[in-house]
Amino acid sequence: MLRALSLGYAAASGLLGAEAALSWTRAGTTETCAGIEIPCNSMASCTRVGVGPCNNTQTGPAFYITSEYVGMAFIGSDTTYMTTSSEVKVIEPYANDNNGYRDYEDTNQYAYTMTGAYFGSNPNSSGGYVGVASFLMKNGSISTNKNAFYYSSTPGGARVNRSANGGSQYGAPDGPQDVCIAPKNGNACGSNITYSAGDYKFTIYGYTVGDNYAADTQPGSNGFPATVNYIGIRMKLTAVNLNNLTTSFNNGVSLANLSAADVTSMTLGSSQGKVNWVFPTKYNVGTDTNVPAHTRDVKIKASAVPGSSNSLYLDYLFKSSDFNAKDVYFVYDPTTKADSNPMPGAAAGNTISGNATTTTVGAHTTSSTISFLNLSVISIIAAMVSLASFH
Repeated sequence: MLRALSLGYAAASGLLGAEAALSWTRAGTTETCAGIEIPCNSMASCTRVGVGPCNNTQTGPAFYITSEYVGMAFIGSDTTYMTTSSEVKVIEPYANDNNGYRDYEDTNQYAYTMTGAYFGSNPNSSGGYVGVASFLMKNGSISTNKNAFYYSSTPGGARVNRSANGGSQYGAPDGPQDVCIAPKNGNACGSNITYSAGDYKFTIYGYTVGDNYAADTQPGSNGFPATVNYIGIRMKLTAVNLNNLTTSFNNGVSLANLSAADVTSMTLGSSQGKVNWVFPTKYNVGTDTNVPAHTRDVKIKASAVPGSSNSLYLDYLFKSSDFNAKDVYFVYDPTTKADSNPMPGAAAGNTISGNATTTTVGAHTTSSTISFLNLSVISIIAAMVSLASFH
């Protein structure tokens, strides 16, 4: 069981340093280094993870890419939701002083971090729990078909202090819960997946909650699109200390030419070096965490951040028809690696453009390139004000 991979939403203690100063951990003898802010003092800083090429964890990488969780939404069309406000329903974070959890661990073999929170104005009626687990394999290898996740079974459940064992004082109260992460094989969890030194993984996971979930999420009502096809999870990636950020998707397609195409691979970098993401197409969904009901195909979309030349958004879209009742979970995990070799095509300048027109989604000002931008780190901070002393 890969307990490390399970515990994550964005930053780990002993694991990483930030947009303030990050603390870095290196993946064995590879150039992949990952970092987090220690201490952190906001939801943005506490969920931010950096990854980049380095050979010295004291100085860290000369450049790196940070990722942080932005939010979730219900989506109609996967080809028009970025430009059509009626195709998106933003789900706000749950406003409760206890909402928001972080667990982490750093060992000789691996380092991980987990954060998670409830979404929905009243998750006891309807909503969801969403988290992101970050995991860095430092030495050796681990083979497993399951992960163990900490979570909160009750919206607003009291945090658990695990600092006496080197963990966080804001830990999730329940778990760890084993969940099958391998593609379903017949009526069983699939074969083991091997994680080796140098692998940097992040797992997006969550589940639906609330006795009135089905009634409250009906298409065409309560601001939901007339047809709901996906539940979307958004991540923001930002390049730090990287000159002339260059993007390559699906083996050579620039962000400007990607449009609404599905992303299967991504490289960000410049002549200074690069960070590669490989996106498996499969994710698990169901109600039995030992054996998923289905292994589905994920859709991944990329878009520019308005006004920014060094950031972009990645949206992970999961088939919504599976989430028609409470207590349905999903789990998905890509792999990332970094090196200092120049990025192919960097001189050609497939750089990011943040130009975008503006539209409005309800009370949320968004852009043509992001239709649920304003379920942002700022709004999450408002729902999780008690994380101000998070470390």
